[in-house]
Amino acid sequence: MTNETVANGAETSATLANDKRLADFNKLVRELGKASAEGRDALPSLAQAIVQNVANGVIDIEEKHPSILGDKKKNVSWAVHAYEMYMQAEGKKSVHDRPSDSITAQASKLNNMFKLGAMTTVDGAEVAQRASELYAELNGGPIHNKDYRSAYDFYLTVAKAQLNSDGNQNTTPLTDDQLKSLMLKPEPAPKELIGIIKGLMDSVEKLMQGKGKDKIQDTDELIEAAFNNLRDRHSALVQEAKIATLRAAAAAEGYSLI
Repeated sequence: MTNETVANGAETSATLANDKRLADFNKLVRELGKASAEGRDALPSLAQAIVQNVANGVIDIEEKHPSILGDKKKNVSWAVHAYEMYMQAEGKKSVHDRPSDSITAQASKLNNMFKLGAMTTVDGAEVAQRASELYAELNGGPIHNKDYRSAYDFYLTVAKAQLNSDGNQNTTPLTDDQLKSLMLKPEPAPKELIGIIKGLMDSVEKLMQGKGKDKIQDTDELIEAAFNNLRDRHSALVQEAKIATLRAAAAAEGYSLI
């Protein structure tokens, strides 16, 4: 057999050996890491590159690789491997330059991009590409509004939305309208007075004990009085909340508390 593609389109070992796409991907990851070190927002491009390369068969997400920044004897997932390459190029020479839980958290986020690219029931690469195009379409306009997600956060959100939380895959690709809605940041949880008072009380208590971040301590009687007042107010709010809960439960059963 010659070093050519056979008649049915299958690739020979020679053509596979000449496939430089994986090397190109690794090179791109390192280039993006260097770009990040220069202050550029490179993570969105990394996320997109992962999806496209997994979908194109360049990356086998089941493969394991020796850790670059951690224990060299430990094999890690593609998500960790890619992020370690990125970090190394960014200038993080050892795992100690960034907490291990930070590496794990970031790799976990990237893992969703790998899963999106590996989907078989939906063309994940097409969804990611449409998300990128829609984001670029709005860039320079409302996308700069504080109510919109960053590009990287948007792509991660798209991946999570396309993948079911239980690990199963959706069979319907996200629509353009759904993608646009995912660009919006979620509404912040409404602040409740009881939580605000509790936060103030905790801060004053730390100040009295010298256990705050700056270790400053103040035991003045005015500070103590402020703590006592906040504690009393918090206790009253907790009691009010309990009574409100009881009244609601009674009302649901057709009763009324006096």
